[in-house]
Parts: sequence; structure tokens; C-alpha cells
Amino acid sequence: MRKILIATFGLAILLAACQRKTVPTAVKNGNSTPALAEKTARKIPTISASPNPIPPGTKLGTTTLSWNAEGYDSAEVFVSKNGTPEELFASGSSGTQVVNWIAPGSRYDFRLYATSARRELLTTVMVSVGENK
Repeated sequence: MRKILIATFGLAILLAACQRKTVPTAVKNGNSTPALAEKTARKIPTISASPNPIPPGTKLGTTTLSWNAEGYDSAEVFVSKNGTPEELFASGSSGTQVVNWIAPGSRYDFRLYATSARRELLTTVMVSVGENK
């Protein structure tokens, strides 16, 4: 009778453990965290320019470029004017910079790249000066 009681109790514990929902964990820096925490902690990368398009009427237009690649170790912003080869514009996972050299009739593509493991394009924004009406 005692063996049956112990076996039944053990089976009840096993069934309770199987029914309980668990989240796989990984140990990072001595803390227990969800196994996919590193991937899910990343926010969607953004890059924007304001104003965009830039209002017409000046020789060179001015806009403020803002970017955020939170969750990535490092990032860089490159710019290409009218399809020319890209040039490094800024470094850092996030930032804001005033751009005061946007020429009317030109197209500027700002591209945000993650640079930690390999260069990975995250997002892009095209900036131009609006047309006179």
C-alpha cells in the first residue's frame, strides 16, 4: 500500500509539472532571462527627416535627421546623393543631426546600417527639397 501511495504522489507531481507552462531560460551575466530575450528586446529601427520634403525657397535646404537602432551594438548612417556611392554621415545606435546642405533638385538617401557582426541595412529615408508651386 505504501509503494502505491508513493508512486501515485510521484505521478501527480509529474503531471502537475507537465501541465504548468514554462518559459525556457538562458543565463546571461549571472541572471536568468528568457532564451529569446536578446532578439525580442530589439525595437524596430527608425530613421526620419523633418521637415521632409524641405520647403522650397532657399538655395540650400535644412532638415533634422533622427535615427534609432536601439538593441543593436553599433550602427552607422550613410548618405548617397543622386545615386552616387555612399559616404559615412554619422555613427551611433541613435542620434539627431541637423543637415543644412540639401540642394534643390537633388535626392539624398540616408541609410541606417547595423555594424556589429556584419553590415546589415536596417532602414532608409529619402530627403529632397519640395518643388515650387
